[in-house]
Amino acid sequence: MTLPALGLIDSVLPNDMASRKMQAGLVTDLPVWISTFLAVGLYAMAAYWVRQTAVIEPLQYAGAALSLAW
Repeated sequence: MTLPALGLIDSVLPNDMASRKMQAGLVTDLPVWISTFLAVGLYAMAAYWVRQTAVIEPLQYAGAALSLAW
């Protein structure tokens, strides 16, 4: 419910083209590194789940594949 409302509000507001006043450093690079490692970790956890689960339904495989594909 919040995402569509914020999308509508964002489409009405003017574009913010101001340059950021943030210096390069750990704070600016940290989100990139975290998302990189967590993406790899997501694939590793999916492989671990497939290996450890004895009986997996076809819909569970489809759900796991769709979760990793986006």
